[in-house]
Amino acid sequence: MRFLFLTAFILWASIAWGQNGRDCATAASVSDKAICSNAKLKALDQQFESQLNQTLEAVILFDYADLDRFRKRWDGDLARCAKPDDEACLRAAYERRFTFLKYLRMSAALEPRLPAPAALLPSLQTRAAINQNLFELLTMDPVLAPVTASLIGADWSGWAEVGTQPEARLVAVPGGGWLIGKGSIRKQDSRQELYIAVDQRHAQLSVLYYHDYTGELYEPYRALQWATTAHSWPAEATKILKPLGGKAWLPENARTVGLPSTRLQPLPRGSPDEIRDGFERASLLWEDLWELSLISQPEYKQLRAAWDKDAEECGKEQSAQACLKRRLEERTVFIRSERIAQGLDRLPANARLDLAKLSPSALQGLRTQELLAVQPVVAPLAASVIGRDWLSWTESAVPNTPGDEVEVEPGGRWVLARGWLISNSLNRDIWVAIDTVDCQLWIVRREQFAEQPDPEIRWASTAAGWPATVAKLFAEQGLNWDAALVRQVGLPATRIHK
Repeated sequence: MRFLFLTAFILWASIAWGQNGRDCATAASVSDKAICSNAKLKALDQQFESQLNQTLEAVILFDYADLDRFRKRWDGDLARCAKPDDEACLRAAYERRFTFLKYLRMSAALEPRLPAPAALLPSLQTRAAINQNLFELLTMDPVLAPVTASLIGADWSGWAEVGTQPEARLVAVPGGGWLIGKGSIRKQDSRQELYIAVDQRHAQLSVLYYHDYTGELYEPYRALQWATTAHSWPAEATKILKPLGGKAWLPENARTVGLPSTRLQPLPRGSPDEIRDGFERASLLWEDLWELSLISQPEYKQLRAAWDKDAEECGKEQSAQACLKRRLEERTVFIRSERIAQGLDRLPANARLDLAKLSPSALQGLRTQELLAVQPVVAPLAASVIGRDWLSWTESAVPNTPGDEVEVEPGGRWVLARGWLISNSLNRDIWVAIDTVDCQLWIVRREQFAEQPDPEIRWASTAAGWPATVAKLFAEQGLNWDAALVRQVGLPATRIHK
């Protein structure tokens, strides 16, 4: 599919502009005729088009609309020449095209990138850069263009495009030391924002890109990415850029600035590897929780060690790839659920409706802990209603304990599960009930430490309350629902989220 798209794109570009540069047979503008009548300029035009087509054949960097905008911008550059047949002026316009193409190829790794981009920043001509348009600086400046192309990579031209508006200019922060700029493109159903900060004292550059979409053609989304020459996103860059305003700095977006998972990732190494890249992505999402101190150091290390052990175990299986794929799916669900529990991510408002899609055959043989921790529908939903205690609740069910299997009741409407953890100092029980018809989830946990005279009862649910039907189902299973437990389950005071 990618090959067909690429072939169609290059064919369209060639037809629209001619295989060997502009089509002189249809030349209509004064500048087109001047170029076609000048052998040197015609040769430059052919050379540029040839190199551009080679670049686009190697990697997809534009869509049709992007390339059309660039061509109009290049034609506008030619039209600025006072005399349409001014060879020196037209040649200079082509030199600017070749400069852009050079950095475009650098962004796509078709030409060597700067090995240490920050090393070039001290040579930035500050006076010449101040008050200049961000797009011109990012695509033409001898310092900022190669630095950002090397830093941002294949997304470079797209990010730079957000800085084309006349008001998108680089300014000096009063007091010195920083150069900052903001660009934005607003449409009816989408918004793009670009922020750039140059720390002149430490010779570092940081760039932030925000994009959202609220229309109906695609699934609505919001995305934030950043890149910097520094080791990590500088806190002072946030302090300097935030007063510029914009959606990127709304609380729900600003908290992700600087997180490992939002950092712009380099181009894939060689051919893409779905499983390897998936594990790397999952690792970055887990790193976010550590960076925000949402998980403790023991939890962080313990789970990383467990995941490493999983990878070793897969290596012993006959189908290591199938094992790794299964482990990746489970890890992705687990990490997403923990992020939801900690308030870093959110579920769609209608997420519980997916409970109706639960397959009895897929639940057969599943353990209670697996249901709450890695089942793609139940785990994130449980995390959303339990909140920050979700991880400890999943640990209330010791895996592979006799009797902790998930059970689907006759008729398939109800799914029940129970798990427990018993030690010298702590007893825990957890019960789960799922109504696949009305799409509701109920969970209750009993916890009692040795020094406590009575157990602590907590419950969580997607429903408004705890119906008698669920308590009856548990009682029919022969579960130990003593009077103290029954009296507390369903009370507002024992609910996780009141």
